[in-house]
Amino acid sequence: MLGLNCDLLRLNKLQVFARSVPDHHLMTNSSILLCTMGQSWQVVPEAFLYRPKQFAEVHCLTTSSDKINPEPVTEFFQRYPKVRFTLSQLSDFTDLKTNEDHQLFEEVLFRWYLQHLRAAERLPFVCLAGGYKSISAALQKAAGLFGAAEIFHVLAEPPPQTLEEIEQAAGSGRLMFISLGAEPGWGRLRNLDPKAFLLEQQSPAGGPLIGVSVHNRALGELIRDNLDLISRRAEAWDQAEDLPFASLALWQPRDAAWLHAPLDADIDTDWIRLLPKIELHCHLGGFATHGELLKQVRDAAAQSTAAWTEPPTLPKDWPLPREPISLEHYMNLGNGTGRKLLKDFGCLSRHIELLYQHLLDDRVIYAEIRCSPNNYTTADRSAWQVLEQIRAAFQRCMDDAKASGPWFCHVNLIVIATRKQGGDLSDISRHLALAITSSQHTSESDCCRVVGVDLAGYEAVDAFSFLFAMQITV
Repeated sequence: MLGLNCDLLRLNKLQVFARSVPDHHLMTNSSILLCTMGQSWQVVPEAFLYRPKQFAEVHCLTTSSDKINPEPVTEFFQRYPKVRFTLSQLSDFTDLKTNEDHQLFEEVLFRWYLQHLRAAERLPFVCLAGGYKSISAALQKAAGLFGAAEIFHVLAEPPPQTLEEIEQAAGSGRLMFISLGAEPGWGRLRNLDPKAFLLEQQSPAGGPLIGVSVHNRALGELIRDNLDLISRRAEAWDQAEDLPFASLALWQPRDAAWLHAPLDADIDTDWIRLLPKIELHCHLGGFATHGELLKQVRDAAAQSTAAWTEPPTLPKDWPLPREPISLEHYMNLGNGTGRKLLKDFGCLSRHIELLYQHLLDDRVIYAEIRCSPNNYTTADRSAWQVLEQIRAAFQRCMDDAKASGPWFCHVNLIVIATRKQGGDLSDISRHLALAITSSQHTSESDCCRVVGVDLAGYEAVDAFSFLFAMQITV
């Protein structure tokens, strides 16, 4: 044991792993042999004699051609009663003449290989000597896909014709075995459930001869899809780190080309709307500024509307004007809503309902809404009451959406602390205190709550210094 440990210390981890794999698959009297057979039945006993003391099971696949004689093979394995031997014949399938024939045989072979591989729970030995070249090619392909402890070929000169001649050839060293090495296969394929790809059997149970058939090519199609995915993954290895999501590197080339193409408003609008989104800077007062939405908000008023301003005049082609507009003109577009409108409790509630529905329509799944509760106070409603009304209104919308979904948008709030000219920090102080108090009273992560503070208004270094001095974390 000490010597073994000293040897291991000279190896890296990959070398240790590589040395350990063959030991798992080459245990005495526990390995299986898979092979195919054509008209030359001799290849099956010849393959077995590669490691006769090691193979606990031998499984052979062939066609149902009347030129194939299974009797000598069956007689051979009667001499080895401890070895489990089966010979599966593809029913109503006598020859491989067309591409369709090959694909059908390949489907049967893949299922047969996977079935025996999973039953033995170890990689098989595979002999490629039997059958047409296309049959051998299919078997080698299966070994490459699912894995093999060793692939080998057997030759004899002159070729033996009887069981006695085969054993004599083995004893005299005239059987030549050519090893093609091991195949690791793909774990993704090896772990497939063989019950999902069963072969139909038409022969009595218990005998070595088994008639098998299939009626679809589901396993072959799944393998092709997996190989395509694996190939794209390998080709995209160097691209993945440059993409926003590494999984995009696995897309089909035509889909990847579409993804890199410029957006087209005529054909991409619906697709963009269906994408899940996150909104992290939505101003409560900046919604429903004009048109039908503004009308619905005003119609929900619980008090007189006489003091309200007229809705602003919209720029030509709004909301996508062809010509630039000034910042002043843009700012005036919010005059139809804002603090005068949202001081009214009815307008505020309806405004929130419409905004939340807008988030759902655009499939926003998470939003942080900026609001200034202190700006919406009245003689009858304090800033705390306003904030609680905003939070409660969004919570009702969230609860209703959860109940009637197909999806809902979780909303949290950001309290706006407005900087003013002249160094007046009173508004900042009031909103900070409000945000902190609210966050301390609503800590549940699944409810609408205050999660941050936003500095708005005039740029002023003093305001930032004030915040840093308070060392506030909401």
